[in-house]
Amino acid sequence: MLHSVFAAAPSFTPSSALSNNLEAIEFTVSLKDLFGNYGADRAIEWGTNLGQFHRHTTRTNASGKSTANLRSDAAGSSTVIAQYNKASPLVFDPVTFTSTPYFEYVRFDNPAVIGVEVELSCRVVELNGDPVSEPQTIAWSADTGTLLVTSSKTDINGIAKSRFKSNATGTVIITASAGGAIQGGGKN
Repeated sequence: MLHSVFAAAPSFTPSSALSNNLEAIEFTVSLKDLFGNYGADRAIEWGTNLGQFHRHTTRTNASGKSTANLRSDAAGSSTVIAQYNKASPLVFDPVTFTSTPYFEYVRFDNPAVIGVEVELSCRVVELNGDPVSEPQTIAWSADTGTLLVTSSKTDINGIAKSRFKSNATGTVIITASAGGAIQGGGKN
């Protein structure tokens, strides 16, 4: 019989994971009593302020350990608690879910013709393919010709637009860039 069982040895790995439900962080607690006996087959309840646990209640194994996996759709800091038998919750150090948006494409919407205005577009998405949730400011540049819009914001679909007018035949390089959070500058 276990006397005064308490949760101990909280751990998690890794301390950071990708958001968009792409990666999980595994949390572990151990149950022991004052005499060092393991608390086997006991229910542990898990809670967090950011993300979702695969299972909100897990059971300890023969070694008194219980694990739970946390994923998050949103990026940010997450604080996790584990609780046994309505005792004071064990609070873990915060973990982080990161977002890594990237340019899905940068393109001309129509062929470029000398003296004719053509629309450009780019799309910024999360690693899971969803559009970025917050509008991103896109800076446009061209190595030749004239950009009529040098800065624009992404819409709810992650798309930003610009306009270009060519003044000569040949190759043009259009570059779309955003803040440090966006991976790689898009070029066409």
